[in-house]
Amino acid sequence: MSLKTLLYEQCCWPPDQLQDEIFQYILDNPRQVLITFDGFDEFRFVFTDDSKHCSPTEPTSIADLVFNLIQGNLMKDCIKMVTSRPDVVNVSLRKYVRKELHVKGFSEEGIELFIKKHHRNTDTAGDIISLVKANSSLHGLCNIPVFCWIASKCHKQLIGCGSKTPQTMTDMYVLTLKHFLLHSSANLKGAENILSKDIDSIRHLGKLALNGLCQQLYVFSYSDVSKEGLTEEDLSLGFLVLSRNFQFR
Repeated sequence: MSLKTLLYEQCCWPPDQLQDEIFQYILDNPRQVLITFDGFDEFRFVFTDDSKHCSPTEPTSIADLVFNLIQGNLMKDCIKMVTSRPDVVNVSLRKYVRKELHVKGFSEEGIELFIKKHHRNTDTAGDIISLVKANSSLHGLCNIPVFCWIASKCHKQLIGCGSKTPQTMTDMYVLTLKHFLLHSSANLKGAENILSKDIDSIRHLGKLALNGLCQQLYVFSYSDVSKEGLTEEDLSLGFLVLSRNFQFR
């Protein structure tokens, strides 16, 4: 895609009128432009400066377009800001970075203090702290308070049910899913079988969620929900919230 396609069709809501004039103003006044690459750690290409691309209207690969924007071959004088999880900026990318800031919600000591306050049982708190320290991915997520709360909350309920300690990020997400399923169930002793019990509901909701991600949808109509075969039982799990005032146009 071209720079114009990236801005107007993928990132920003295009203006109703004077699109060409506004885009030309952007090109003529790059010092007034800020381009943000949010969640750069989820960009699945290896950063390289091998390919040069300078045209704002000629299409190129997404990777080349992004890399040349960051390098300054495109929109040289505009400001670019990249956000990502820690330790993602590699040597090739760092030489184009003027200033690097590390923003953390919790320090390592703060993570431990939060978990200890969240669990009165010191043994349980110690087990979770050891788990977090042993998993670098999980430890990085716990710098963010809401993720630290999720990890702590899930363990508080599920470790007591005999669930296995998660070793990977996939395990952590499955643990979170179990927590939400158990939250809607009165049978806390069935933690190990909760996924198999609700497997059909998980598949229906997962397919709806995937379609929503692909189409950038966060609100679903009745027809969207019906098309995926969701039942009243699926909806009762609490992953979807019914809006009584929203009107589709």
